[in-house]
Amino acid sequence: MDQYQRHDADLVNASLLLTLWERCAVDEDELGSRTRLMKLAFLASRELSECSVFALNLEFHQWRHGPSSPGVLDAWRRLQRSGHMLEEEVWEITDRGKRLAADFYSDVVCKEEYGPIRTAIDELASTWATIDDDRALCASISGMQIGNNETGRIGEADQLSTLVAPPASGLPLIRLETESAWVETLALEFNPSDQAGIQRAVEDFRAGRFRVA
Repeated sequence: MDQYQRHDADLVNASLLLTLWERCAVDEDELGSRTRLMKLAFLASRELSECSVFALNLEFHQWRHGPSSPGVLDAWRRLQRSGHMLEEEVWEITDRGKRLAADFYSDVVCKEEYGPIRTAIDELASTWATIDDDRALCASISGMQIGNNETGRIGEADQLSTLVAPPASGLPLIRLETESAWVETLALEFNPSDQAGIQRAVEDFRAGRFRVA
C-alpha cells in the first residue's frame, strides 16, 4: 500500500470509527471515555475480522487495561484536529462530527454490499447505546475467548500479545471501498484549512472578485 492509499485508508478508518462511536453514544453530544471508545473499536474490529471483512484496518494488542490499538489513537488525533471530536472530561462529538457520521453511515455503511459492516455497528449500538458503564464493557471483553482458542480468555492474555488483526489481503470476503467522490470528501473533511480556501474561492467567484483569463 503506497502512502496515498495508506492516507485514504486512515481517513476511512477515522470516519468508520466516528460512525460507530456516534451510534453507540448514550448521550447526544458525549461519545464517552477513552476506555469506552477503545473497547467499542475493539469489539467492532473483532467481529469484522472474524467475518473476514476488511473495513477497520486496526491491530489490537493486550495492554495494561485490555485491548489497545495505536490506530485508534491516530483516529482520535485526526478527528480532534479536524474539528469532528473534542476531548473534555470525555470525548464529545461536534455538529461537524455528527454530520460526517450520519452521512458516512447512510451513504457508505448502508450500501447493500456492506451488510455485515452495518450489522456489526447496529448490533453494538443496540447493546451499548443504553449502557454507560466502562467496567461492564471491560468485563464483557475480559471474559471473551482469544480468537478460536477454546480455553484462553482475553483477560488472561500476555501483555502485548495480538488479539485482533485485519484479515490477510487474500482472505477478505468483503472489503470496504469508498468511491472517489467520498475519498475527495474525506480529504476536505480532515483538512479544514483546504476546505476554507475552497470556500473562499467560491465566494470570491460568486462575488465577481475572481476572473478566469
